[in-house]
Amino acid sequence: MKQELQSVEKNKTWELVDLPAGHRPISLKWVFKLKKDEKGVATKHKARLVARGLVQQEGIDFDDAFAPVARMESVRVLLALAAQEGWKVHHMDVKSAFLNGDLKEEVYVRQMPGFAVAGEEGKVYRLKKALYGLRQAPRAWNAKLDITQILPAAAPVHHHLVCALLEPHLLLLVGVYVDDLIITGADGREVE
Repeated sequence: MKQELQSVEKNKTWELVDLPAGHRPISLKWVFKLKKDEKGVATKHKARLVARGLVQQEGIDFDDAFAPVARMESVRVLLALAAQEGWKVHHMDVKSAFLNGDLKEEVYVRQMPGFAVAGEEGKVYRLKKALYGLRQAPRAWNAKLDITQILPAAAPVHHHLVCALLEPHLLLLVGVYVDDLIITGADGREVE
């Protein structure tokens, strides 16, 4: 749990503030997960800090929760094209993806019992970035992903979030499904 809180702090996810009048903080909870290997043997205990987003009200705590993802048909076409052309395919899972999404709304969360800052127990955290569980977390992550940041020199073309980044003699396709990216193209070095 301490490691998760350190990750949130390192990411500059929040700042400790007094709760402004007219705002209500969202509570947080811990979600625990046991990672197992293929034989069912426990390999890792994981704790994730999650906001109770179900209490959020549209228009108050969030405006939009929609985040586009590649349709499965688009992913199949991308993989079929890679197979036909003999291209490398690279899969990338973005760790803690939702914690990277910047929030445009004012969202406040309570401090966790047992982890409150000494002498500041009455304060709350104002979120700068999304936390898992927030209704707008997928949208905030998707906005942050902006594919042009991966290859700034390229011009993106979007189709169901399968993006073709074109330059003279360069074709790179990226299928985005939440925090999973499938990357392929004619130049293996560019894929890597």
